[in-house]
Amino acid sequence: NNSNYNFLIPGFVLTIFWPLIASQRWSYTLRGFDLKVSYLRILRSIMISFSTNIFAPAKLGDFLKMFVMGKKLKKIDLASAVISERIGDLIVLLILSIIGSMYIQNLLYIFLSTFSFLSLILSIFLIGNIAITNLNSNFKKIIYVASKSTNSWLINFSKMKKALVFSLLIWFLACFQIYLFFYAFGINISFFTILAIFPLTVLVTLIPITPGGVGVREASFMILFNPYVDLHTSIAVSLCYYICTTCITSGIGAIYIFFFK
Repeated sequence: NNSNYNFLIPGFVLTIFWPLIASQRWSYTLRGFDLKVSYLRILRSIMISFSTNIFAPAKLGDFLKMFVMGKKLKKIDLASAVISERIGDLIVLLILSIIGSMYIQNLLYIFLSTFSFLSLILSIFLIGNIAITNLNSNFKKIIYVASKSTNSWLINFSKMKKALVFSLLIWFLACFQIYLFFYAFGINISFFTILAIFPLTVLVTLIPITPGGVGVREASFMILFNPYVDLHTSIAVSLCYYICTTCITSGIGAIYIFFFK
């Protein structure tokens, strides 16, 4: 009875800002690695990666950005930048979850978010200090990429913090979309509850199991939001978010590629 489906419209419309914000985040991430790329090429790489969201599990389509940045840039450096950008997302998501969990005083979510955040920071320090000089095997190249991507947050934080700001903007926008979707289905849920839980659902969908995270996302919404929202509404909101972050962004990316080859 309290449903107001008109709020679905602004929730979907906000998706059009994702490519622009993501382009700025990718631009500042590349600057953190001293890689100079034109904005149009950066925007094109974002659109190409978005176009694969509907197929790629855990947003692995992001790695396609490596192959459209020009031949002058080393792929191993670009791979490090992609992972570094993902690390920035994890930092932001976990900080948001910690803030939200403390506000709603949910001890379980406080523990999950805090433990995950401390584990991430520890991993950054440990992996970031691994020195690899000889890249004569694929295994060493993988270790080098992992080390360089984490090390960027240790030695170039002054440059990477701008990318962090745009990560914060993206995920805060996503949380607001989730808030609008719940409100549209008649659920008056606290925004801080969404801050606490939604980032944890994103972390679950980073596990590369299904294309576009289908099923994994819905299950995580059902389980984690269960203390506050009924299962049917959780699934409905999850599907709305899927349409935004996967279907609409894939469509935007495909349209861009078709008209701006």
